[in-house]
Amino acid sequence: MYFAYGLRALTCCFLSAVRFALTLHQDHDMPLSRAYATSVAQFRSLRSEQEIANTIATLEAEAYGAEFGPTETERGFNKELEALKTWHVDERYDQNAIAARKRWKAVVGREQPAVPWTAGQEYVRLWREGIRPSYSPALTEPVSITPAGLSSSATAGSDYMQVLQKS
Repeated sequence: MYFAYGLRALTCCFLSAVRFALTLHQDHDMPLSRAYATSVAQFRSLRSEQEIANTIATLEAEAYGAEFGPTETERGFNKELEALKTWHVDERYDQNAIAARKRWKAVVGREQPAVPWTAGQEYVRLWREGIRPSYSPALTEPVSITPAGLSSSATAGSDYMQVLQKS
């Protein structure tokens, strides 16, 4: 009945449907509820036709060899995956891993001669002979306090096990 005044266009937006309902109500004396129902029905019909036309056009283009890029949804998923990859903790830059690697590195004084590794045999031999090692002579030696500061009889290069012959 009012199809001649309908929503026929190449593209249809919801504002066109609202304007059409208002036109039916004001200019053609149609009750607002009926004008709204007519407008919505024509809007849905036109949108359906547009969707089918787009789908068929896409299928035809693909049949002739057209290649389409990723859809908006695929682009969104790809961006999300990239963002999630930044949450991965890379051990090269993880501060806890860096601290753990640094924590257990040996600090060897270069001024002292190299001591051969005996896997504890030298320690056991000295223990059996009754020689008790002193690992920190600076803590066990007496300290004298002078106006110049603290002084100790332990030297920086002293033998920590006190087993070397002094010349």
